[in-house]
Amino acid sequence: MNTEPVTFENEINFRNLNVRYKKLFKKIVFKTISDSDEWCLSESQAMTLLFITNHSPCNMGEIHNHSPLTKGALTQIIAIFEEKNLIERIHSTDDRRLVLVNTTDTGLTLGHKIGKRLIEQLHKQLDKLDEDEKITLNDSLININYLLEKMENLDD
Repeated sequence: MNTEPVTFENEINFRNLNVRYKKLFKKIVFKTISDSDEWCLSESQAMTLLFITNHSPCNMGEIHNHSPLTKGALTQIIAIFEEKNLIERIHSTDDRRLVLVNTTDTGLTLGHKIGKRLIEQLHKQLDKLDEDEKITLNDSLININYLLEKMENLDD
């Protein structure tokens, strides 16, 4: 394991890891989506619906904070979801000015199907590893999450 400190010279390793992680995740998401013609959703739409399914009701700001998409792109996706009867916009009971996005029964069912297929694809990828590699990966992810949380909690 490489234990040298992160410097400008080896920062490229962190970027490379980030790019590889994103490529693998996109591959898993794309495989999940492309396996089903019935959904007719893009990767961005599928990931947005999955977030809404797991956090519904939520507002647009919450969706935007967990998405790499622009607010404009998210607004278009939400409009498409509304047309397909996957979500509905409702007013918050606490603040009538706040509009929340909530999944319909159709959206909830589709979101759960996408989540289930995503997990199945992830398991297929993990099955390529032997038990020791799975343990190493799990321990590494625990350490990375711990360090990222520690960095997030630092005062500027």
